[in-house]
Amino acid sequence: MVGKKGIKKGNSLGNIKKTNKNKIGIYVHVPFCASKCNYCDFNTYATKNHRIDAYFHALIKEIELAGNPLEEFGVDQKIDISSVELEAKKLLKNEKQQKFKKLEVGTIFIGGGTPSLVEARYIEQVLSVIHANFIIAKNVEISIEANPGTLTMEKLCVYRKNGIN
Repeated sequence: MVGKKGIKKGNSLGNIKKTNKNKIGIYVHVPFCASKCNYCDFNTYATKNHRIDAYFHALIKEIELAGNPLEEFGVDQKIDISSVELEAKKLLKNEKQQKFKKLEVGTIFIGGGTPSLVEARYIEQVLSVIHANFIIAKNVEISIEANPGTLTMEKLCVYRKNGIN
């Protein structure tokens, strides 16, 4: 759902927010943590690491859907599921996706949780899918929330190779 101010709400992709007239920012939420902090009010999980693979599989599908009109996925917008409202929602979603598709991504922030807790390949896959489905600004700022205890030289190298600055 996209609100009046251009903020996409209600999913793991987090926010797609217009940062200026022609650019948007993307927030990717990674809800996994080594432990749940007492002060943390975010949607995070400390004992669900067995779900990381399934989470990223779903997240990647969501990024693809956010960046592409429904018909590119073979979805027939005339499917009647007993509601004209459903068709209208699909058409509105398609129109909004088209608007995002035309805008440049100026910032990507991967937060959580502790995104650096997961294997670097997951972050690499997410960034690859974002690059494949959105127009990325040449000077894009890509950031990741990290805990020093979860970083390795391998992860840092993968992050750097994928444009995390």
